[in-house]
Amino acid sequence: MTRTSKALRRLGVAGLAAVTIGAGVPALVSTAAQAAAGPTTQLAVTPSTQSGAAGTCIRYTVTPQDAAGTTSSDAATQTITVEVTTTSTNSVTFCDVTRPFANSGTTSNPATALVPATTARQTGQTDTNGNYVFGIRSNAPGGANIRAFIGSGSFQAGQINRTATATFTAGGNNTSDNQSGGNAAQDAVKTITEVPQSANANPVVAGTSADPNTTQFVTVQLKNTAGDAVSGVTVNAQFSSNSANAFQPASGNTASQPAAAITCVSGGTTTNTQSGVTTLGAAATADNGTQGAAVSNNNGFVTCHYTAARAGTDTLTVFVNQTTGSTAGPDNGEPQLTVTRTTAAAPNRTVAEARNIDLKPEGPIDTQSGTSRVFTATVTDAAGKPVEGVGVTFSIQGTAGTLSNTTGTTNGFGAATTSVSTVTGQTGQATVTAAITNAGGTQCNNLAVAPAGTTSNGNCNDAEVTNFVTSSPSASPSATSTATASPSASASTGTCTAAQGNLPVRVNTPTINATGLASVTITGAPANGTVELQGYSQNHYGTANFTNDPTPIDRTATAGSDGSVTISDLRPASNTRIRARVRGCQFGTGALGSVINVRTQLTLAARRTGTRTVVISGGSIPARPGGLIVGIYRGNTLIGQARASQTSGQYSVTLHFPASDQGQRINLTARTGQDAQNAPGQSNVRSLLIT
Repeated sequence: MTRTSKALRRLGVAGLAAVTIGAGVPALVSTAAQAAAGPTTQLAVTPSTQSGAAGTCIRYTVTPQDAAGTTSSDAATQTITVEVTTTSTNSVTFCDVTRPFANSGTTSNPATALVPATTARQTGQTDTNGNYVFGIRSNAPGGANIRAFIGSGSFQAGQINRTATATFTAGGNNTSDNQSGGNAAQDAVKTITEVPQSANANPVVAGTSADPNTTQFVTVQLKNTAGDAVSGVTVNAQFSSNSANAFQPASGNTASQPAAAITCVSGGTTTNTQSGVTTLGAAATADNGTQGAAVSNNNGFVTCHYTAARAGTDTLTVFVNQTTGSTAGPDNGEPQLTVTRTTAAAPNRTVAEARNIDLKPEGPIDTQSGTSRVFTATVTDAAGKPVEGVGVTFSIQGTAGTLSNTTGTTNGFGAATTSVSTVTGQTGQATVTAAITNAGGTQCNNLAVAPAGTTSNGNCNDAEVTNFVTSSPSASPSATSTATASPSASASTGTCTAAQGNLPVRVNTPTINATGLASVTITGAPANGTVELQGYSQNHYGTANFTNDPTPIDRTATAGSDGSVTISDLRPASNTRIRARVRGCQFGTGALGSVINVRTQLTLAARRTGTRTVVISGGSIPARPGGLIVGIYRGNTLIGQARASQTSGQYSVTLHFPASDQGQRINLTARTGQDAQNAPGQSNVRSLLIT
C-alpha cells in the first residue's frame, strides 16, 4: 500500500481529513477510450435487477452511455426521468439514498376495481460525473418495473431509455399489516447474526465509564427468509441472570449491585472496537438498566453496548419481539441471538510497578516470505498482574524484515504489539526486541527482594527470533513435522488450490461515504478455516497496487461452517480494492478482487458578510495533494468553485448574488466529481435566504 492504504489495516481510525491518498484502482481510472467517448446513444441502469426487503430503500444508478457502452461525452447534467410501477398489490415510492432514507416524490399504487394503477415519477439531472442516483421503497412484498429515460414528463416512444426491475421480499411497516398490533417488518425477521468484532479490537477490562477500554459491544444484522436486510425493526438486548454485569443481589456484607445499562443504537459503531461509540441513530436505555432497544437502520444493523464494571462473563440475548402485546423478554419462536462477552479484571495502572516484560511468540519460528508476523509484549508487576500504560520500544536486527511500529503503550491486558514483515521472495532472519521505554521509572532493573517481598529479578527487555522462508511456515521451531492429524485444506500442508488463492469477495456496501463503514463477505474457504484479506486504498498519484503494497495482510478472520465470513467494520478513505485467500496460500496472478467505491465526504456552511454576500465554507474528506476542486451548486447550476486545502481539506469561497435574488430562498450544495481516488461526493442541501 501507499502511506494511506496502510489505513486499511486500521480501518476505523478517525482523523481521515488530513490523510493524503490517491488513485490506481484499475476499475476506476479514466482511460484514453473514455476521454474520446461519443455522444449519448443509450442508458445503463445499475443494477438491472435486485432484491430488498419491503421498507428498505434500495438504490439504482442511471448513466448515459455512448454506442461503445462507456460513459458518454455529454453524460453530465442531462435530464433523467424515472418511472416506477408496481407489479403486485404493494405500493412503491421514491426514497432518499442517504440517511435517514426518507420517502420522497410520488408513489405507485396498485390498481383497484375502480382506480387504475398509478405511476411514480421522478425527474433530476446527472451529476458532473454523468450519474443519476435514485432509490425506491415498497410498503409490502411485491415487485416493481422501472424505466429511466432522457427527458422529462411521461415516456414517449423513441426516447432513449432503459428498464430495470426490483423484487421486494418480506418486510414493510404497520400500515401494510392489517393484524391488530402487528408489524410487518418485525414479523419478517427470521435471523439475527452477529457482525464479528474487529480483529484489532482493544481488550475489555473492568472499570467505569470514565476508564478506557471498559465498553463491550455487540453489533447484529437482521435478515428475512430471502437473506435481505430488514430495516425499521426494534431490537432488544438483555443480560441473563448469571451474568457478571447483571443485577447482583445482596450477599452477606456485600450490598446489592445494579446491572450495567445496555444502550442500543441504530447502525454500527465507529470501529466496533472498545474505543467508544458514535451514535448513528436514536438510542434508548430501559429504566431498569438491564435492557436497551433501538431500530435497525437501512442495512439492518443495530449495535448495543454497555460499560463492564465487573470482571467475568456476561451472556446477552439480542432479540426481536414479535409477540402481540410485546412480552418483556424473548419467547420461543422469536428471532434471537445469544452472545457472550468476557471482561478481564482491572489491570495494575501504576506504571512505576512494572517489573517484567515478555515477548511472544517464542522463537525461533518460521514466517512465510511476503507475510507478516505479529509480536506481543506483555508487561506485568511483581505479582504477575498486567500493567497498563507502560511505554514499550520495539527494535529489529537481522537480514530481513521491517517493523510496522517501533513504539507502543500497553493496554488493559498489559500488552503492546508490533509486526515484522517482508516483501515476497525476501528471506533471512530477524531478531525482534521489546524493551520498557522508561526503565528507570519502573521496577524492571530491581533485583529480588527489592522491594521487600519480591522473589525474582526484574527484566527490562526480551527478544525473539523469526526466520523468513519461501515455503509455508512450520507450526514449531522443529525442522520435522509429525503426522498426528490429517492434512487440512488450509494450505499449511502445501495443498492449496487455485481457488484458495483467490477467494470470492462480495462487497455488501458497493459505495460508501469517506469515513463510513464498509462490509464484505468472503466465501469459498474451508469450513472453520482462516482467511486473509488484503486491500490497498488509492493514492492521489494512481500508483497503489497489490504488488507495491507493503502490508500484504490487512485482516485475518475465521470462516464459519459454510466457509464464509463477513467483515463489516472496514473504513477506507478512498476507492479501495480488496482480495482474499486461505491462510498459507499465495494470491493467484488473476486475484484482482473487488472494489469498494468511496465518495468524498463534504460539508457546507454559509455565513452572511454583507448585502447579498455570503461566504460558503466547509470540509472535504479525504484531503489530497494539490487540493480538491469543490463546486458550489444552486440547484443544478454551478455558481462557484473553491480549491480545498491539501492538508486539512477545508475550503471557502465568497459569493455575490444579484439584486434580483433579494428576498429569495435558494438551495445550495457542495459537489465534487469522480476521479480515481474517490467517487463523486455531495453535501447536504443548505437552504439560504438572500438578504
